[in-house]
Amino acid sequence: MRALLTDYPHLHRIHPSIQESRWLEKRPDGRDRVFILTRICVLIFCFDIDQITDFRLTVEGELQGDIDPVGSDFHYGRLSWKIRGPESGVTHIVFSAEVEPSQWIPPLIGPWILKKKLHQLAVETVINLEQLARLSHR
Repeated sequence: MRALLTDYPHLHRIHPSIQESRWLEKRPDGRDRVFILTRICVLIFCFDIDQITDFRLTVEGELQGDIDPVGSDFHYGRLSWKIRGPESGVTHIVFSAEVEPSQWIPPLIGPWILKKKLHQLAVETVINLEQLARLSHR
């Protein structure tokens, strides 16, 4: 699963909302700088989200990402993928994200609906990761 999450030019494989992703550079501190363009549709509104994220793998195997507000549509963002296993053939994934968008959110959508949509995207991504991991082990 880590290999799928760190295959930065091919992140579109883990969710169709990812329109483009590309590795930009290796940072002096060893983190990988990655550009990701995501298209999100909520109700009748669709919008593109640019993000530049610095990813690193911790010694525990956790993938952490810090969104750089310069060049991103976020004032702040931190992502974390904790992957454990497989134990008894089961892999456990804990994904957490804390983001503060800098884009205007239409009042009809509101924070609650956007939060629900982002949760749905996260769940779909984990399901897609599981399917891709199964296919790659055949």
